[in-house]
Amino acid sequence: LQFNTAGTSKPAVSSPDIKDISETSGMATASVTDDGGSEITEKGICWVISTASNREPSKENTDGSYLADPKTGNDISVQMNQLIKGTRYFVRSYAINKNGTTYSATKEFTTYETFAPSVSGIKLSEIAETAATATATITSDGGATVTEKGVCYHTDKATPPTIDHTKVISTAQGNKISSRLSNLSKGTLYYIRAYAINKNGVAYSPVSELRTT
Repeated sequence: LQFNTAGTSKPAVSSPDIKDISETSGMATASVTDDGGSEITEKGICWVISTASNREPSKENTDGSYLADPKTGNDISVQMNQLIKGTRYFVRSYAINKNGTTYSATKEFTTYETFAPSVSGIKLSEIAETAATATATITSDGGATVTEKGVCYHTDKATPPTIDHTKVISTAQGNKISSRLSNLSKGTLYYIRAYAINKNGVAYSPVSELRTT
């Protein structure tokens, strides 16, 4: 009689795919393609920032992070959180059985970065004794949703107008800003700016002057 003992090996794992990337997070998915003939005791994703001294992501790399996927089966899915916006990362998937740890080839991705919006200069029209129309354009939303837009104004030359002064919110569609200013004083000089707000802050146009008739 003759027989062969069983031969097991380290597992094999696919490179991760990165999706749902935001400013501070991303989803990494991969799969264990071969368990090496032995039970997989742990699987997951490890990542490291591209500027780290050790750019090779692993469980042992103290410059990076890793997260195990506790679900059963061969699929690996990990949500990477608390990332830095506008930053490049290196990512590997891993799997462990009794023979050791296997890492995939390295993938890379960059988190998004958004900014405050930008606004064009104001155009004035329909100027009367106590009213005027101010229009402007949001030239960039900064990569984030604009939550408010409009025009702000006051009569103090020493300080530019802000949203803390008198403001008129615009309901114009798209990237257009249009506000009808009313209850003004006749024959008065006003300082006026358009503004737009997203999650990163407030952007203002250059200051314009409005003199009512």
